Amino acid sequence: MNPRRIICKKIRDINRSKLQKYAGYIAGLVDGEGSLIIRWDKRHRYLTFSYFMSIGMTHEGVIKWLSDILGVTYSVSKRKPPRKTMYVLRVFTQTDLVTLLEELLPWLIVKKEQAETMLRFLNLRAERSAKEYANEKAELYLKMRKLNQRGKGLDLEKERKAIFQRIEILQKEG
Repeated sequence: MNPRRIICKKIRDINRSKLQKYAGYIAGLVDGEGSLIIRWDKRHRYLTFSYFMSIGMTHEGVIKWLSDILGVTYSVSKRKPPRKTMYVLRVFTQTDLVTLLEELLPWLIVKKEQAETMLRFLNLRAERSAKEYANEKAELYLKMRKLNQRGKGLDLEKERKAIFQRIEILQKEG
């Protein structure tokens, strides 16, 4: 199994009562072990983004419990010793992410700004057509990239230029 390819499926709706009950604990898991990601798919002709929240750890019991609350399956990634097996779950539907982030936002500390950015991104999608919010969507994507940046390897200006060139071409095409 390719460790970079993590397949998680939605199997039912979020258990809202458990989410509310354990929001503080789940927010701690997101702050410590989670990621909030917005990706630009450069292979597509149009401005296409994907988004998800993932939590990965080596303790299967916690991931299994969390997957029950969030209504998603989780992936198992076996790694070479001495590294432990990794368990990862992802939440990727817009409605589930909005529900989850709105509930966790008061409890988040480390990932609070990422959560706020993702919520703005997701709410933009619900409010207007793609062409109407392309620039705002691109700005939020770039902000998330900067918030999630590790080290100095990311050239945000190059990426900014590329994404706005794509938007300009798409707007000229009508």
